[in-house]
Amino acid sequence: VGTSPLLDLPLIGRLVATFGLAESRTQLHSFLFLFGLFLIPIMRFAADQGGAKGWPTLLVWVVVISLVVGQFVAFPLLFLCPLAALLVVRAWQEQAHAPAMAYWLAAVGALALLAPEIVYIRDHLEGLMSRMVTIFKFYYHSWFLWGIAAAYALWRLMRNFRPSLANGAWLIPTIALALGAAIYPVGLLRWAEPWAPSERTFDGLAFLAREAPDELAAARWLQANVRPEERVLTGFCNCDYERLARPASISGVQTLLGILDGHERVWRSGIPEQMAAMKQRERDVPAIYTAPDPEAALSLLRSYQIRYIYVGPRERELHGEAGERLFTERFPIVFEQGAFRIYQVTPF
Repeated sequence: VGTSPLLDLPLIGRLVATFGLAESRTQLHSFLFLFGLFLIPIMRFAADQGGAKGWPTLLVWVVVISLVVGQFVAFPLLFLCPLAALLVVRAWQEQAHAPAMAYWLAAVGALALLAPEIVYIRDHLEGLMSRMVTIFKFYYHSWFLWGIAAAYALWRLMRNFRPSLANGAWLIPTIALALGAAIYPVGLLRWAEPWAPSERTFDGLAFLAREAPDELAAARWLQANVRPEERVLTGFCNCDYERLARPASISGVQTLLGILDGHERVWRSGIPEQMAAMKQRERDVPAIYTAPDPEAALSLLRSYQIRYIYVGPRERELHGEAGERLFTERFPIVFEQGAFRIYQVTPF
């Protein structure tokens, strides 16, 4: 029950309980590394109004002052609040549609960036990484909004550019940040393995068709023959996410366990029963592949309602071949190509 009658309303009370007040905040240098390339042109564009007076001029000074004050009051991004207000005023006063739209985009982006500095959406990571999900979701969309607005702002600023000390003050850091941002795409072209013209394709599985056609055929068989409610057993380790995840990621079928380190442990860290289930499956998957007799394997297979067993080079490397010999004696092979086999668990 809330302290206000409004909070006693089921929907309002539940909505308010979803949010927590941020206790940690983004540092200015980290923010500039991420958004400085957009922030500088946007601020210069918002301040560049040919000597106009009134609210916009006042807000420009408020942005500058809050940028300094925020460093002393443990709120480094405080300047985003007056910056959003300045951008809204500019958008409201602007007569042309294009710059007005750029101002609105930048204003919404500024508010979205400010939001995680004040509140965060509560989840099971609260206390460990309370703001992580909120920052990720809000920053992702702000990146697009500010990217579009900054591109337009830079074009407008450069259209009538005149060399001066004031223009150099914003253009030099913008160039420096642009060069820093160019390291990745330029480096990718310089140091990455070159593609032959025949390898340039939008098909993300084309490499597998060339390098491991048997593996791709096994995944395609699963995709064509396994029903959505049926489960497939694949090998497990926290050492080879890409290869072990291929049967499930290509075919879309259910598998018993994927890689745990990273997302699975993070997103389920506040759910004890799911963490316990993952630990149990971490023990049971190797136990099935290394079972001393078919009945021991069948007991676990039935408990997890496994319909198919997938065996490839990685499974043999991780779990040996003794279990596969038992599978061959007990279960029919429904797919075999190269080093890949799929067994059907019967009776089921």
